[in-house]
Amino acid sequence: MKKLLSKKIHFPLIQAQPCQIKKGFFSKIKRFLSFRRLWKTTQDYYCWSEYLGKFIFIPAIFLFDGASVPKLLYSIFSPMGLLLYGALPHDFGYRFKGLFIFNQNKQVVEFQEFDKKELDKIFCELNIQENGMKKSSKIATFSLKAGIFTWKNYRKVNENVFDAFPYLKG
Repeated sequence: MKKLLSKKIHFPLIQAQPCQIKKGFFSKIKRFLSFRRLWKTTQDYYCWSEYLGKFIFIPAIFLFDGASVPKLLYSIFSPMGLLLYGALPHDFGYRFKGLFIFNQNKQVVEFQEFDKKELDKIFCELNIQENGMKKSSKIATFSLKAGIFTWKNYRKVNENVFDAFPYLKG
């Protein structure tokens, strides 16, 4: 009997955010081809990373768009499917250039900075840990190499995590 990996994993509680649809035929076509729905964590979220040997913490109200999968590949890799477990910490890490690490009492211990390569590796390892599919997780991670523009755009904004979540400043 095959072991169900997801049975022992705590998944995030998330809520879809409304989208605005512009008038006009071409605007609707463009929206259909390029739209990525935003999701919001509705509770503080934590997950265990076997790769890091630590818990990762994502605060409530964090907005993210799931795995950055081209629409043409949605039937193979859903942005909110098997890649979600790694995508949420990955999106948080890209935005703030790091992740909150916490202890078993759910107390934030530190904010640890990671570079793009490390965050992409964490994405891959979390997905393998959750879904057990090494090849598909590595293919999805390989596609992140194209995400260099996303990384650079976030670095230009250089948002401070403690400005976004001041109550976590310790």
